[in-house]
Amino acid sequence: MQALSLTYDIVPVASLRHGDRDDLWDVYRRHFDAARSELDASLARGSHVIRYRRRGDQRARGLTVISLREAEHAGRRFHWLWAGALAIDRECRGRGLIERSGIETFARFRVRHPSAPLFWLYESISFQSFRMMARSFDVYWPRPDHDTPAWEHGAIDTLARISTGDRWDPERRIVRATGRKHIRHESSQTSVGEDDPLRAFYRRINPGAENGAAVVMLAPLDATNLRAVLRHALSARRT
Repeated sequence: MQALSLTYDIVPVASLRHGDRDDLWDVYRRHFDAARSELDASLARGSHVIRYRRRGDQRARGLTVISLREAEHAGRRFHWLWAGALAIDRECRGRGLIERSGIETFARFRVRHPSAPLFWLYESISFQSFRMMARSFDVYWPRPDHDTPAWEHGAIDTLARISTGDRWDPERRIVRATGRKHIRHESSQTSVGEDDPLRAFYRRINPGAENGAAVVMLAPLDATNLRAVLRHALSARRT
């Protein structure tokens, strides 16, 4: 559970003390121009929070709120993992921490549900977060090189309605911005050029990203993607 000077833990939201929430808010506000009520709302939607921390002082350097749920689409029942409020300081990026915490979350699920289908749902409001998912998984939707298959297209629609209600725009395939939350420029900076195909794709499908609109992403947490995540985590560890 350690990468260089960084570590993580996965704790129930209900167990967070006031000081823990203050630490998470210190991270959140470094990455988002938003009121604290936005973080509180994300915590209320989740069951657990993954905290990325530096070993020396144990203060939070990143967080992801998660919740495991069940749903049905087109006669197929499955589990889905909602992830929100993703905020990671630059010192935590590229170290494999996100992948390692994801593998542990997947392992915990498999202990309880050995064969149940599982998908990850994520609302991406920046190219940086979209690129993170595209780099970590071999299979994800939407993507620039393939149209989203019919079942996955419908599943995104079903889950987006559950997760975001009337903010979901099924025609434009985005979650409408509320105006209450914007990602800070310094957090969304990337070395990827404007002409990068993945960046151009994201800009095309989410032209309102700077205003807080989000793309709903879906990825199966299956053997193929688990191998991809392991490969990425091992690569990060070597470098």
